[in-house]
Amino acid sequence: MSEGRTPCGNINPTCHFDPTKYGSFYPDLQNAFGNDKNALTNHYKNYGINENRRICGITDADKAAAEKAAADKAAADKAAADKAAADKAAADKAAADKAAADKQLAINNAITTQKTIDASNQQVAINNAVTAQQAIDASNQAIAIANAVTSQKAIEATTQAQAVAKAVALAQQQQQLTDALQNQQTIVKPSTIYTIPFSESFSLYK
Repeated sequence: MSEGRTPCGNINPTCHFDPTKYGSFYPDLQNAFGNDKNALTNHYKNYGINENRRICGITDADKAAAEKAAADKAAADKAAADKAAADKAAADKAAADKAAADKQLAINNAITTQKTIDASNQQVAINNAVTAQQAIDASNQAIAIANAVTSQKAIEATTQAQAVAKAVALAQQQQQLTDALQNQQTIVKPSTIYTIPFSESFSLYK
């Protein structure tokens, strides 16, 4: 040991004497020396080497600790895997929920848009119907006015024609009277009025 040689004859270069570990391999040493490092070192020098007692390897405590560490690691790995799986499931569910919500939102927006289009089309149809009816009413009113004007003009024309006819008849009657006066002469005496033809009136004055 003083020359730096390993107790294993350099077969295991990492094998160095550890009195605590040396004592842990043997219950009799633990009972005799407990954790007294000097006593355990002296025992190994004086007796342990000759008795071929080992100082390297895994103790039962190390084995138990290693097994516990392995079990703890396995449990930790399982917990991590379970958490990763749970996180993935949660993320997948959240993604699916979001996709469903987005789809429903798109449907709602499409419905709202269609309702808006329908309402707009309905309003346009109503406006067109009102405009068409107004055009019909205006056309009917224009026709009625035109008919009334035409009727009034006809009445006025008839009245005017009647007035002209009356005037013509009156003129004709006046002309007839004038002609009669020209063809006839009226002789007036105190008690008798004689009407003689105009052509014979000259003989009365001869």
